[in-house]
Amino acid sequence: MSLTKEQILEEIGGLSGLVDILVKSLRKTLDKDGDILIRGQSERTFIDCWAEKIRSISPEIISKNLKVNTSYDKHGDDPKRDFHDRRIEVDLVIHVRGTDDFNIFAMEAETSNYPAGDDIEKLAYLTSQDEGYKYSLGLYIALGVKKKAGTVLRESWFINGQESAEIGKPITVSLIKSQQN
Repeated sequence: MSLTKEQILEEIGGLSGLVDILVKSLRKTLDKDGDILIRGQSERTFIDCWAEKIRSISPEIISKNLKVNTSYDKHGDDPKRDFHDRRIEVDLVIHVRGTDDFNIFAMEAETSNYPAGDDIEKLAYLTSQDEGYKYSLGLYIALGVKKKAGTVLRESWFINGQESAEIGKPITVSLIKSQQN
């Protein structure tokens, strides 16, 4: 790949452009597949649908040989591990497989009305630029189910291993708001 990670990010509008892609694709996912959350079904199913929307609305990501993968657990050919040396799996990543040089985005999600937030530490490690996997941006998001379907109950953005409030406006979508737009 001839472009650097920074150049790829610049071509998609920087971190704010990436956030726009993620929010737009979440809205489209809620529009088309919100019934998954209404039924209280699998987080993985919803994340798979969200990944497909990211691919469909952002050809600039695909044209840079970036992959949008769900339930990703590889680091090269080896398993991904956290700083405790435990095997980990990331709910959604945007990256080039087989190298840490193009780790753009990592996301952990919960679909629960009572989110535990137990993946916060993992995202800090995944986005650390000193150790870990050096993802440029991380997101922890908790989406409600059943009567709270699609409501963002909690979100935390990560840059450089730290939670960051500088990413932009909070994601304020819900299944009901999404269906009205």
